Amino acid sequence: MEGMLAWKDMVVGANRVRGLVLRSQRYHRNRRLAAGLTDWAMAARLQHKLRLLEICEQTESDPMEIAQAMEVVVDGIIMRQQVRAHELQVAQALTGRISDLKLHAAITMVNSNLVKKVDKPTADMIQRRGMRNWQTVSLSLIHI
Repeated sequence: MEGMLAWKDMVVGANRVRGLVLRSQRYHRNRRLAAGLTDWAMAARLQHKLRLLEICEQTESDPMEIAQAMEVVVDGIIMRQQVRAHELQVAQALTGRISDLKLHAAITMVNSNLVKKVDKPTADMIQRRGMRNWQTVSLSLIHI
């Protein structure tokens, strides 16, 4: 009888250990699944935002507004507690694109100001300059 009780205690203990192992494996499996789903949801949201920004870039909207929208996306990524590697890559790419947009906006502003500032010669001015040049050439030939 004691042998049966010892055997029963061993079976109950083995079942208890097996249940503990199964519960811990199920717990870790569910945690990995939840983390994977969170990663997928975040990646889907980022792709959606990037597609919207790409559509805004293709339309002729203000590049500074697009840069501000990108900065909001980057700030949202950086301010989170647990940032994943692909989110950091997206933030880095957006930061580079923001600086490109700001540089392009600055260059176009400088070019537009230069176009306003530089005098564009008219056809009469060009003709007068040409005549003046020919006159100086002819005068220098006479003195030789």
